[in-house]
Amino acid sequence: MAHAVPADLDEASHPSPDQDRVRRVRLHRRALLLVAVCFAAKFGLITIPPGPRAALIFTLLASLMVTGMPVSIGLGLTVLIFMFTLTDVPIDAVALKLFTGIERFEIMAIPFFILAGTFLTHGGVARRMIDFATSVIGHWHGGLALAGILACAMFALVCGSSVATVVAIGSIILPEMVRHGYPMRFGAGLITVAGSLAS
Repeated sequence: MAHAVPADLDEASHPSPDQDRVRRVRLHRRALLLVAVCFAAKFGLITIPPGPRAALIFTLLASLMVTGMPVSIGLGLTVLIFMFTLTDVPIDAVALKLFTGIERFEIMAIPFFILAGTFLTHGGVARRMIDFATSVIGHWHGGLALAGILACAMFALVCGSSVATVVAIGSIILPEMVRHGYPMRFGAGLITVAGSLAS
């Protein structure tokens, strides 16, 4: 015998569009209140010690994220609000620090590693590495998973980027693992962990 769900429980689990809109407006008002507190501190209307400043910025970040704002925009707005309202750091110094950090030679290696991984993937090298790893240890129990780890290790030696390794090897071997009966979660976890051999 099926029991009917009471109307008040059904409404609580599925809010109406009006209730959802009211909730979002309240969340936006809280975020704006925190921004107003930051600007009040900037103009000397209130004084905020360093400890509560950190709590205020963290709360502002959390409230921006709860409103449904993308994480990158929430982080960016929080940093901008902090820089403009709660610090005395000149903007010129921030811009100079950003550009001097970008011109470091080591940072140029990151896109080139990813580019090398893309070349190896589209050139067929990743497929050949998987075939070789399967021929070496594919006959053992769990051989396809072991072959994925070995292929990730070989690709990591050539490429050096864990992201490129996961994309290159995972895009080829993960569908094969699922087709052979491995659970998708196991295969994804295995390739993700094995791809970290490149770091």
